[in-house]
Amino acid sequence: MRTPFITVLLLICFAFSNAQNDTIWFDGNWKKTTKEKAFFYRLPVKKEKKLYRINDFYIDGTRQMTGLSRYRDSVHLEGKAVWYDEKGEAINEQTYKDNILHGVSTFYRPWGSYGTRQEITYQNGKKKKEVFFDTDRNGIRFENYLEKERIVKSVFYGDEGELIGSFNAQEQEGEKVSYYSNPMKVKTVVEIRDGSYKYSYSFFPNGQARSTFDTIQLKKTFYNEQGGRIGELQYESKQNGLFYLEGELYEYNTDGRTIGRIIGYENGRQTSVKEFNNNGILKREDILENGRVVKTISYTDKGEELGVFTKKDDILNGTIREKNNDIITYKDNKAVQAVKHYHRSDKVFASLENSVITFYDSIGKSLGRLRVALQPGKYFPDLLENGSYNPAPVEGTLFRIDYQNRIALKARYKNSKKTEETTYNYRREIGSDEIKGFGETKAYNENEQLIKRITYYSNGRKQSEINYKPDSESTKTTGIFFDQAGKQTGEYNYETQTGVLYEFFSQSDDVEKIIQRENGEYVKQKTYQQVYNGVLRTYDIVLREDIEANGKAKFYARQGQLIAEATFINGKPTGTIYDFRSKEKMELKEGMRHGAYIKYESDETNVKEEGYYINDKKHGKFIEFVDGTKRVEENFNAGEKEGYTIYYDKKGEEASRLLYKNGAPYEGRQTSRYGDEKIYEKGTVVKEIKNKENLKTVTNYLSEQKSSTTVYDAKGNSLLSYEKADNRLHGKVVRFKNNKAEHTAIFSKGTLTTGTVWIKTDNGYRSEAYSQVNKDNNKTSIKTYNKEGELLFSGEINPALYTDYSERILDHKLGIKTYISDRDLFIEELGD
Repeated sequence: MRTPFITVLLLICFAFSNAQNDTIWFDGNWKKTTKEKAFFYRLPVKKEKKLYRINDFYIDGTRQMTGLSRYRDSVHLEGKAVWYDEKGEAINEQTYKDNILHGVSTFYRPWGSYGTRQEITYQNGKKKKEVFFDTDRNGIRFENYLEKERIVKSVFYGDEGELIGSFNAQEQEGEKVSYYSNPMKVKTVVEIRDGSYKYSYSFFPNGQARSTFDTIQLKKTFYNEQGGRIGELQYESKQNGLFYLEGELYEYNTDGRTIGRIIGYENGRQTSVKEFNNNGILKREDILENGRVVKTISYTDKGEELGVFTKKDDILNGTIREKNNDIITYKDNKAVQAVKHYHRSDKVFASLENSVITFYDSIGKSLGRLRVALQPGKYFPDLLENGSYNPAPVEGTLFRIDYQNRIALKARYKNSKKTEETTYNYRREIGSDEIKGFGETKAYNENEQLIKRITYYSNGRKQSEINYKPDSESTKTTGIFFDQAGKQTGEYNYETQTGVLYEFFSQSDDVEKIIQRENGEYVKQKTYQQVYNGVLRTYDIVLREDIEANGKAKFYARQGQLIAEATFINGKPTGTIYDFRSKEKMELKEGMRHGAYIKYESDETNVKEEGYYINDKKHGKFIEFVDGTKRVEENFNAGEKEGYTIYYDKKGEEASRLLYKNGAPYEGRQTSRYGDEKIYEKGTVVKEIKNKENLKTVTNYLSEQKSSTTVYDAKGNSLLSYEKADNRLHGKVVRFKNNKAEHTAIFSKGTLTTGTVWIKTDNGYRSEAYSQVNKDNNKTSIKTYNKEGELLFSGEINPALYTDYSERILDHKLGIKTYISDRDLFIEELGD
């Protein structure tokens, strides 16, 4: 199993132990586990000069990753780190500086849809350059140059590494080149000027020109793979663009070699479309008049004519081979014959004759028949549904197949109404190539109301049979349950909630729950879980809960051992219980939490939270952990926080503490794991610090109604400050440049009164990033910019003259909010 390296890196950063003196074992998701369940393991780190060597391995001992960390007890990469596949071959190298990508990273396996290798140059974690190549880094390739994570320029090279084109993404000018993969070869060169497509020329995978373009005569010439001329297309220049005028346009299949379509043009209008199969044989030709298809000639895969189809005054006549290979014959606008094939096959799945559709299996044996009511217009054999599509089912059985040609649906009709419908779902068994199919049948009454639902095991036998109230598809009445041999195992009355109820895992032969009730009261319950077996690479069914309402309740671990036990007396448990869904283990006394409490991580091994309850209320110390490191320590008294809550950083060291009185924060600092802070004095928040990406926001609360906020960049430079009253901008909004006030605006209750403010645009144009709005007396001037700080629009208006409510020009016409909140302010520092 190959785990993407970026995911692996993130996971191992969190999964590292505090003291790496022993071998650490990881599961398939890089969570710490036992040796028996491990997919990967890490040897104890060893010091190399001032750094520490990390060595990770697949469970068979093959190296998975090696790199240097600045710290012994956490992954903080420096220099080169290398990841390997299961065969021990390097798949990528990354270069780090202070745990941030910096330098060249190389991927040795085909990357993405290009099917090529990739090299990325990073600078302080941001991409600066990408190179996609085949096997020779200096051979055929293309390079992307980036600024602010956006491609600004692409350069393209040919078979011998020669320059063949470049494209300026900002000016939308130059040549764009596409390539074949495996091996990498030039496929198409497109010429773009002023953001508009001009012309293109292309090549076959063997390097032979597939088309050329004469820039003087504005003519494209097409060739076969041997270099012979096969056609041409004349263009005309108008309105600063090139348009098809006369001739034929050749389009190719994905293999780049065989012709897929030939489109004919006369006097600038499309007149014909010829479509070919993968062997290059004509299978369909459309004749157009005034842009509409009026005649279609269809052919067999051997090139023999099937028939001619016409559409005149919206009346359909003749035989047509549809693009999905269905063959349909119309007479006076009704389908009289039709053939539908299995996907990617010439075998017939269904045929229509004399208003009867006959369905066939893959060897040609009849599956069943369906009489239909034909209606005028197009024939849709895939969309038969009572009267909604053409044709409409009347009597018999309808079949549908899935994309792998398996029966997906079987529906019975009588007197034009559906009486029964069976659907089939297929899934591959984990760890094997076995495909299992699971069916479900719905039965309907004469009003097409659901009255019964039957599910089946993969062997075809009944799993359950549930009856419903006819007027409600969600109201069950009774149910009968069976084992895989067909023997009844339980019966349940949903209305009285009496009997034995079985619930099964979705599309599975396995039971998830067995519940016994008597008049709504629980008697017994067994609950199972599907647990992944890393050794066999399949799922084990494990008993997790075995509860008797007036007896013992036993709880089991994923491995099957008993981990908790309680006794029910008068329906109330005393002892220890474990909920494997919430991962909570707790001691109870007469149904109330009383004693030790533990909440586990998803692996059900590492502790996420631990504490103590008295009479169902938290009491004493509660500790929260993140990836094994203490995160928060809280103190409770009879369910309320009391005393100090202590916050810890990622290394488990105290970061701050906050005193609680009567369940509320009173004095001190509250710190998140990511550095956000709230500072309290005498029960009131006086300061709040938030960190997001490279921005730091500091808010001082002057009173319950008033606050002052300043936003800083990563270097501590002021970017923006604003004042609020009653949670609305009120007072000064100042924008800084080089730590000096550049623009100042005055707000009153969220409305700009005077000055200049920068806000995010809100009109739906993706090119726009922000606007600069200036208000002076009654006049308002607006400048709108893109993300690069380039001016897109500027103007001046007098909003006071737009007197009607519907004429709110700022809001409706320009997308500028009259009422501006602090969330609308544009913060990122850009040029004016």
